[in-house]
Amino acid sequence: MKKRMLILACIVTSHMKKVISIIIVLVISISFGQSQSVIKKNEIWEDVKSVILWDSTIPFPKLENIPRIPNIEYSLVHAQNKSPEWKHLHEPRIAWHKGVLFVSFSHAGVFEADETQRMNGKRSSDGGRTWSNLETIASGKSGHWRTETAALLSAKGKLWGFTGRYGGGKNYGKNSFGMEIHQLDRNTDKFTPLSSDVVLESFVPFVQPQRMKNGNWIIGGHINKVQHSAVAISKGNDLTQWHAVKIETPQPSEFPETSILTQGKYVVAIIRQAKEPELKEHRLTALAAVSKNSGETFSPALSTNLPMINSKPFSGTLSTGQHYVIFSPSEGAWRNTLLIGVTNPGELLPLRRVWKLIEGTPFELKDQLISLGQPNETHQWAYPEAIEIKGTLYVTFSQDKRNCWIARIPIGELNKK
Repeated sequence: MKKRMLILACIVTSHMKKVISIIIVLVISISFGQSQSVIKKNEIWEDVKSVILWDSTIPFPKLENIPRIPNIEYSLVHAQNKSPEWKHLHEPRIAWHKGVLFVSFSHAGVFEADETQRMNGKRSSDGGRTWSNLETIASGKSGHWRTETAALLSAKGKLWGFTGRYGGGKNYGKNSFGMEIHQLDRNTDKFTPLSSDVVLESFVPFVQPQRMKNGNWIIGGHINKVQHSAVAISKGNDLTQWHAVKIETPQPSEFPETSILTQGKYVVAIIRQAKEPELKEHRLTALAAVSKNSGETFSPALSTNLPMINSKPFSGTLSTGQHYVIFSPSEGAWRNTLLIGVTNPGELLPLRRVWKLIEGTPFELKDQLISLGQPNETHQWAYPEAIEIKGTLYVTFSQDKRNCWIARIPIGELNKK
């Protein structure tokens, strides 16, 4: 049976009648007479087999050939040994609110996902060089639920925390109850629950919300006991009302943490791949799904050509018009490296250049890591989140599930070839 390979390029026209080529390159396989696709059809995307995230005309470079970002700076946000009652630290999130950087992170008393888990955080008024004392952003209720993630957003003059509520006590484990909302109280300067219960059942947010062209906000996350990728979409600019859209995968996934790229009505969901027993780490790639109606429906989650291990990615848009993805590459020790890939200005995809954000033990952090009791050469740098402020991209990430760091990147460095 003959097959024809087609390339689908999506093109949008701006209000100023400028044509912006959105290079979402999808490889589509069409069989005449009978479909050979292993992906279930839907009414929008039929027989789509893969999504091209990395420029397919350029081989993805070997790790040793990827340059480090020039003029990058690192600062320690919080060290586990400063709060010995908390043995576990992971999943940092970041926001800029009224001239102050806020970073939240998951804390647990004994091990990841135990019933003591909550979201704590810190603030910085000097660009992340020094940090405040620890504060609570969202805590659980012993024996009932715990809190594991807090996507932060400064909007409408307020600082919001979209938090994930999970089972605790008898409900221990990855039983996702749903999303609740916290807010920084202007009078007490403390985070308080805005909702008495979850506002979106089963959905857990994993990245900061992004505003779409149609005025709705969108959050990437997962749903259904952490087995399916999903997004949550707001009702216009009302940040208290949301509905969830599940993204289909060939089979239920493990921790399908989802980040988002948006341009016009197009949304690309970039999803953590589950490690299959027969699939070696270095062969893993990111999954991706595409929406052409502002996230209301998606293609199935598909394989891509971006070599990414099973770890949470983060994606966003710079003031230069470039989109970026921060991810852990398949090559090298597990989670030992974070890379950042960028598109050309105005393009949604593909990524065309890539840099090392952090790898192993950077020379300028060696003494500090030794003082933290972690002299080993390899580390787990993971779960990035970023925000651009006045020409600097601030990226926060965890280290070995013990410490939280921040990197400062002049965005002009990401334009250099």
